[in-house]
Amino acid sequence: MKHPFRQKKIRGLLIREFSKDVNSEELVWHRDKSDRLVKVQSGLGWKLQLENCLPTDLKVGEEYFIPAKTYHRVIKGQSSLVVEINEKPMKNTRQVLREYVRKILSEQPGLPPGSPPEEPSEFKKGEWELLQPGDPRMESAQEDLYSMVVDTYASIGGHVKITGPASLSRYKYWAVADVDDDPDIDVAIFGKPDIGGAKMGGAANDGSSVAASAYKTKSAELRSGGSIGGVGNWWGEVSGKPAYAMIKRGARAIEDEAKVAQLLAGDDYEFHGEHPDPNAPALFKSVKGWYTKKFGDSAHTKIILGSPQ
Repeated sequence: MKHPFRQKKIRGLLIREFSKDVNSEELVWHRDKSDRLVKVQSGLGWKLQLENCLPTDLKVGEEYFIPAKTYHRVIKGQSSLVVEINEKPMKNTRQVLREYVRKILSEQPGLPPGSPPEEPSEFKKGEWELLQPGDPRMESAQEDLYSMVVDTYASIGGHVKITGPASLSRYKYWAVADVDDDPDIDVAIFGKPDIGGAKMGGAANDGSSVAASAYKTKSAELRSGGSIGGVGNWWGEVSGKPAYAMIKRGARAIEDEAKVAQLLAGDDYEFHGEHPDPNAPALFKSVKGWYTKKFGDSAHTKIILGSPQ
């Protein structure tokens, strides 16, 4: 198939050029399998149109987000168009999409200048709230939260137990917060009733530094004896960077071997106490309670951080 452009790949990015002499009839509606972030390098008078949206001007230096499987097209301008296309998965996909949608809406005819008004939020700005079964907000937030989980765990192949929106129901407790200007949840911690209290089973954020920081701070607070919505005694298994972040913020390590055995009853693991790696960070060596847990053919060194009864 002949394309109406020339392109080359440089350092993982597609550099695509549309000639000023291209036939407009060749610039057809189409869609791509993956999300794309498009940055305009050069070009005058070109436009981008997404399905169900009016065309928007393509401006040099600006970035434009095109969600996967969304029909779109470019509209010819006066000079050749050169764009840089990033097809790599982006942890902040949702945040980029929000900003792009706000920009598109602000350019629609009939709307007053400036940013369009945001829809009212179901959540208190800057405050953590606990959603539990019976709260209608759980159903309305489920799809967005699953999308965040997919983005958060994409680098490790996904969350083993959260395989679709409905699977979030395995967790009775959803601690969530809206920490930015839009009305959506930006960060979440999932847990369920278990031995000794509430066991954490997953977390997600929108990829922004504010949301990531909010997760680390709240998770450490809960593990250090804090509570939310009347639910306390939070605990969970961690390893690697999350363990480092939690220990650094004061999360309590479960160092007693008998307590670890109680909490991990039925699991296949080997208790060490001190971290088994002699080259482990000093912070890891400052606490005991480490163990190696087996998952099929693989094994991971973990520690329980929290305040179970």
